[in-house]
Amino acid sequence: MLKQALFSPNGVLSTFQHLEVVDYGGNVPIAESEDIYSDESPDSYPPYNPDQFMAWFCLPSLRHLNIWLRDIEGLREAVPDLDLSKLETLILARTTISEEDVAFLLSRTPNLKSLHLGMAYAWGRELVIQDAPTLANALKSVSKTLHHLSLGVELYPSNLGDRYWDGAEDHFHDSFRDILHSFPNLVSAELPLSVLLGWYIQDAPELGPLLPKSLRHLCLREDLRCFYDFEWEQDEVNDLIRKFISNCRVYTPELESITWRLWDQNYSTGWEEFQEDLRKACADAGLTLGIVVDDLGTGLWSRECSSFEGAVSLQ
Repeated sequence: MLKQALFSPNGVLSTFQHLEVVDYGGNVPIAESEDIYSDESPDSYPPYNPDQFMAWFCLPSLRHLNIWLRDIEGLREAVPDLDLSKLETLILARTTISEEDVAFLLSRTPNLKSLHLGMAYAWGRELVIQDAPTLANALKSVSKTLHHLSLGVELYPSNLGDRYWDGAEDHFHDSFRDILHSFPNLVSAELPLSVLLGWYIQDAPELGPLLPKSLRHLCLREDLRCFYDFEWEQDEVNDLIRKFISNCRVYTPELESITWRLWDQNYSTGWEEFQEDLRKACADAGLTLGIVVDDLGTGLWSRECSSFEGAVSLQ
């Protein structure tokens, strides 16, 4: 119906010309986990109609969009001059589009201020961040206007076990190593530890030099915790944060808070005293430490954003 309205002759149907805020499946949960002891495969994400997504990007007054985007098939052909210049907030929740498609969309958003990019890949069939240079360059294309950036990377189904990288080793870190310095106005950044710092701890750079001076809120995520050789365990992240806060003002003089975001599907209790000690160390450095345990969904900045109050919401 929406597609018919937007692409019909003027005056035939409503074109929703005043609609500014849309939430279309943005609260999608993490894909069902695979049970290694069962012969049954989880359904994972359901089938979809490619046409159901295209029209949302053609709303003439769209300013804030939160969407579970599975496909943009036909969008480039149908709307070669796609104009998203009014878009200020874009949340792509657990999207399964390609890095090239991400680059296409972001190239049409010259005034974007807040972005969550949640990339979901088919376990056993797709390489995680298959085209890292393209994805990194896509993010850089909106770097001058962006204030809030969050990135998520996951598999569907959410597997606990072998890493499927098709023989590749830490293939995405080089493209993202210094990416945050491309964002001169960045206030909050939320990135996976393995993307920002690399897959292997022994090769990890210092955290401070990777961060822009404008940063006020930093969130480190446990994305890809599902893999058996994930190295960013609690002890390692504790050491990372303690080392960083010892001279954090050199690199991030405006920093106010650090959030450590943990994956609830592989989280065990018993770390409360450990976390409290780290919280006190951060307080001594003038920082607030937050611990969040959840399914690693959309960026935490979006929870505090009022942009979606009164939105048209379709699940």
